[in-house]
Amino acid sequence: MTRHRKIFDKITRSPKIIHLIILAVSLSVIFSLTVQAQQPEQLTVVDTAMNDHWQDIATWQRSYRDSRLTYYQMLWSHTAAPISATAPDNLNSHPENASNFNYSFWGDTQPATTTYRLKMDTYIAPTGQGFVVTYQTSDGERIWQKSVNYGPETNRTQDWFVVTITGTQVIS
Repeated sequence: MTRHRKIFDKITRSPKIIHLIILAVSLSVIFSLTVQAQQPEQLTVVDTAMNDHWQDIATWQRSYRDSRLTYYQMLWSHTAAPISATAPDNLNSHPENASNFNYSFWGDTQPATTTYRLKMDTYIAPTGQGFVVTYQTSDGERIWQKSVNYGPETNRTQDWFVVTITGTQVIS
């Protein structure tokens, strides 16, 4: 009998260990369901809008990259995360080092008003170029954020989470 098998047999024969494992699994399931239940309906609305417009963003970005050899980078579309459908108020802002500023992105890929704000960050990795679209929305009490990656570094995608604000610095 191998050493690992002996350890496994010893663990599975101990009622205390089995009870602790069952308790740990149960608590993780309960915690997961509680966290999911606390997400506001607005996140579903934003997810639907993101899915509706994702192909437009990807197509627009590919076209932009084909003509300029880099993806388009954009600061937040709105100065604050919207609670309800709001027109963007920050489209004139652009990164200081961005020579790729383009006003047409919003009109080409997004509706006139949204329940979210977005920004786009670009990257160049050893495996290729990509961009990340970050969305934020507010339920009136919390700011929620989600990031969607387009490119080789899939670890840049993050599902919805609450953004914590400390003073004037946003920590995500």
